Amino acid sequence: MALFLASKKRQYFSIAALAFSSLFLQACSSDAKEASNKTQVEITDNSGSHTVIQKPENLVVLDTRTLDALTLFDYPVAGAPQTSAAYPTYMAGYLDQDHFNAGSFFEPDYERINQAQPELIIAGGRSADAIPELNKIAQTVDLSIPFGDTVPALDRQMTALGKILGQEAKAATLLTDFHQRMNDVEKQGEKAGTALVVMINGGRLSAYGAGSRFGFIYDELGFKPAVDLENKGKHGNPMSFELILKTNPDWLFVFSRDQAIGTEGAQTAQQVMNNPLIQETKAQANDHVIYLDAGAMYVAGGYNAYMQLMDQVESALKKDA
Repeated sequence: MALFLASKKRQYFSIAALAFSSLFLQACSSDAKEASNKTQVEITDNSGSHTVIQKPENLVVLDTRTLDALTLFDYPVAGAPQTSAAYPTYMAGYLDQDHFNAGSFFEPDYERINQAQPELIIAGGRSADAIPELNKIAQTVDLSIPFGDTVPALDRQMTALGKILGQEAKAATLLTDFHQRMNDVEKQGEKAGTALVVMINGGRLSAYGAGSRFGFIYDELGFKPAVDLENKGKHGNPMSFELILKTNPDWLFVFSRDQAIGTEGAQTAQQVMNNPLIQETKAQANDHVIYLDAGAMYVAGGYNAYMQLMDQVESALKKDA
């Protein structure tokens, strides 16, 4: 009798297990069928061509340049980095409760991202090294804007976003506006003389030249570099007040990394540049020291950041005319 009951229990267990397996496989099959039925589009990112789901659910974005651009599209982002770094005002929405914290700019929260079950992840830039691991969670593409390749990369990014989000016409209009503004400012910048882009970090100065991380002012807006700087890397070239006076640029474009990353107790860019040697420069004498939005330039660095930069430069040039 005991053997009979044990046999019956095993039989019932086997039937239950088969039923559960059948339901699980049906669910997986249903999910796979649903995914396969979704429209797919071909895009180009920084590594080549990819076929991705259009209008992906639970979109996770780690690249700040892409997050910058996405503020212009009516499309929900599920997760984004939430850190102490200063997002510019137009990106402050990523810090609210409608978005989960996807980690830092450099180190994604893989567990939280996996829980969100994204259909697409957009990474790159500071999070580029994490892409292989992110690809294990969901398809991951790199729509960042590499240093020295600003305009081609921005065109590629906006075109890809238009396809992914199903908003190609809007992306095309935004790019037309961008290139028109860039051409207009360049015509004025070509006549404006020399410039030097300076970043302040912990009271120290770094300068950036043509073809560098912040070379847009020279490369696309027509300003002539006040000095030929060899280092094109992300940290720029060490600079001093004496060297700035020696190069004596017509324009100084200044921003503070300390402000961008939220360094407590740091001096403002204006405080650091309040130096007797800077007072002797042509830029200071002609009111040509332009303080840039650190959050936009250093943290964001996307479409809006460059449009804001061009607005600021154009306003200064018109004031000087």
